[in-house]
Amino acid sequence: MFNPKSFIKAAALLVLVLPSGANAYVSDWVPFNHETDLKTIVSQRVDTALKLALIREAKNTLDIASYDERCDVAFTRPVLTALRDAANRGVKVRFLVSWLGQKLYDNCGRQSTREYLLEVPTTVPIDYIIFGGDFKGGGWSWFDAIHEKIVIADNRMVLTGGRGWGAYYLGLLDTGFAIRGPLVPLYVERFNAIWQAVQEQVSPVRMTRQHYKPVRHDNFPWSLQGEEQATYENVLAWLTTTYPSTLQNRLIEPGAPRARLLHHDFVAQMNSLGKKRGNYIDISARLNYLSDPIIDEAIEKLATVKAARIFMLNGVTHPRLLTAMLGARARGAEVNVFFNKLEPTEKPLTPMNPTWILSIRDIYSMLLGKIDVWAFAPTGWLQQGIYMPKDQISFEYLHRKLSIFDDTVIFGSHNMNSPSTFGNDELSVEIEDPILAADFAEHLYDDALLTNGQVQDVLQVGRQYKWLKKLRGVIPHAILRSM
Repeated sequence: MFNPKSFIKAAALLVLVLPSGANAYVSDWVPFNHETDLKTIVSQRVDTALKLALIREAKNTLDIASYDERCDVAFTRPVLTALRDAANRGVKVRFLVSWLGQKLYDNCGRQSTREYLLEVPTTVPIDYIIFGGDFKGGGWSWFDAIHEKIVIADNRMVLTGGRGWGAYYLGLLDTGFAIRGPLVPLYVERFNAIWQAVQEQVSPVRMTRQHYKPVRHDNFPWSLQGEEQATYENVLAWLTTTYPSTLQNRLIEPGAPRARLLHHDFVAQMNSLGKKRGNYIDISARLNYLSDPIIDEAIEKLATVKAARIFMLNGVTHPRLLTAMLGARARGAEVNVFFNKLEPTEKPLTPMNPTWILSIRDIYSMLLGKIDVWAFAPTGWLQQGIYMPKDQISFEYLHRKLSIFDDTVIFGSHNMNSPSTFGNDELSVEIEDPILAADFAEHLYDDALLTNGQVQDVLQVGRQYKWLKKLRGVIPHAILRSM
């Protein structure tokens, strides 16, 4: 019979006798200007339209990473059509997705992304890699994934953020970012590193059948209007304008805003284990072995922060991060955390969201430590209209990957929780800029709380936690392992 305590002891022993975590990637600092180097995109429609435009604008290369490319004619087929067109006009396309995301959401047979892109060859072959599933070594999980969301066009324009590709993301409270300037070469270098690392486990998909002719989808079945159209035109013109060389090569002035990339290179670190990889299937062992610079930087900021605002997909918190959050609050810092909603999203099997059940021990610990905890509630329209037109869209789910520590912001693909550390390759950017941090705090964090936040009460969550603890032995241990 499975004995959890013995298993945890064995994992702890492995951590002592095997090598410590590999070195993760942190780039050098580069100069940053929030007016010339970054644009913020909240609208999923604008974000998707910009991705399509960049693909159509590309002259030489397109590098794309996404957790999923969904079987969704409305949102994804125009993008795939544009990718085939790009490859047919001589653009080199590299496209990386996770096996789990495709297995779950790209299940439309002959209309799937793989068949659509590859079954009929293009002038320049498209390199399409599905990472996961059939690994070459032991120690991997079916859930291990590429989680970055990046589009890089011609090594000079970047779109990134938290969104995958599909209509599903329209209803998610999330953010995209358009990037130019000194950060772009760092993204190019990291994409190349990820591309190389995944090929130690999987190879680009090759197909020989040529019986299926992909149906063209040139346009989305919707059009941008009003403020969304104006935002799209503004960001696209900004992205495609040549970046001044005088700004590209500028130095960082003392005290001036600066930026760098933080890469939790999960795949490369797992590859580095070699024959020992089989010992690292356990979550506890992974959390001890893997070096996650995004979590590490958040912990470092929490040591001195005055005010922290953290979006988290769920509350399954990295143990060291939870300790740092409680420590910051204990010394008087303001710590505010925004999780997903308590209620299930779709047909409920339980009265609570399953991720809430898995998170509840850590959430209860935060509340006992006087941390301000909010849960997402789909209560209305986005109000302020700073990054989105007023009364344009309501959100059903929290998916934003953003943390604000005083004058520093961290955003990208990392959910700032344990699953991002023990099972995903993640890439985020850290920016030290008081103006940008204040803007994000007001218009991306505080506005979300105002519109969709539901403050959590320690007594109510405590009752939930105690009730769930009584179900041990009824609900499988795998579900309640965090309690």
